[in-house]
Amino acid sequence: MSQWERMTKTQLINELEARGIWLERLGAIVDGSRDAILIGDEDSRFMLVNSAACELSGYSEEELLGMRFQDLLDESDLPAFKSHDQRIMVDGQTVIAATNIIRKDGTRVATEFSGGRFVIGGTPYKHAIARDITERKRKEEQLRLVSVIASQSPDALIATDLEFKIVFLNEAFKKLFGYSEAEVLGRTPDFLNAESLTADIQKEIYETVSSGGEWRGVALNRRRDGTTFTCELIAVPRADEEGRVFGYTGTQRDVTGRKRAEEERAATIDRLRPAR
Repeated sequence: MSQWERMTKTQLINELEARGIWLERLGAIVDGSRDAILIGDEDSRFMLVNSAACELSGYSEEELLGMRFQDLLDESDLPAFKSHDQRIMVDGQTVIAATNIIRKDGTRVATEFSGGRFVIGGTPYKHAIARDITERKRKEEQLRLVSVIASQSPDALIATDLEFKIVFLNEAFKKLFGYSEAEVLGRTPDFLNAESLTADIQKEIYETVSSGGEWRGVALNRRRDGTTFTCELIAVPRADEEGRVFGYTGTQRDVTGRKRAEEERAATIDRLRPAR
C-alpha cells in the first residue's frame, strides 16, 4: 500500500515539507481551481486532489486518495491511458485529450484533461487538470446537427451578425442566387433585393427582427446574372440559451412558379365569372 494512500492534503504538505519539499503555494493553487486537479505518484495513485475533483468524480477526498487515475476509467479506455502515461512519465510530454470519467454512481462524464509531469526532490509526479465538457459536447452536437440540416435544406439560408453582415450561407443559396461564398460573406442582404422600394423593405425587415420579431413576406430578388424572381422570405432573430440575440437568419424560397399559377388561376376565374 502506498504511503500516501490515506493522507489528507494537510498531511501530505506536512510530509513533503518535512522532506524539504515546499508545496504550500501549490496547495493554494489546487484548492482555488475551478477545474479538477489530481496529482499522483509514479504508480498513478492519487496524492492530492481538490474539491473540484471530488465534484467531478462523485468521490470524497478520502476515497480518491485510496484510488488511482485508471480507477476512474472504463476498461476500454485503459490502452489509451497507458499510451498517455508513457508520453507523460517517460517522454516528458504534456498530453491533452478527452475521455469519459466513470463517476462513483456509475454515470459517465465527458471530460477533457491536460496531463503532465513535474519533479520534486528528484522524484517524478504526474498531474491532471480535468473539466466536464458534457455541455460543450452537447452544444457541438447541436451545431453539427444544425449544420447538416442547413446544408441539406432545399431553401436558401443566410445568417448575419448583429450588423446584418452575412456570416453564413448554404448550398441552396449559392444555387438560387448564383453567388459564391466569397462574393457574399461580409455584405448585407440589401444587394439581393430587386424591388423599387428596396431601402424601405430592408429597413422594415431590420427593424422587425432587431426588436425581436419575425418578418414574413414576398419580394422580388435578383440573381447574380441579373435575372429576377419572386421570393418568399422569412427573417428571424437568433438568440442563445439565455435569450441574448447574437444575429439573424433569413430563409428564402423561389415562388415564381407558384405566384404565376395563382395569377393565372385568378385570371381564369375572372374570365369565367358571369358579367353583371
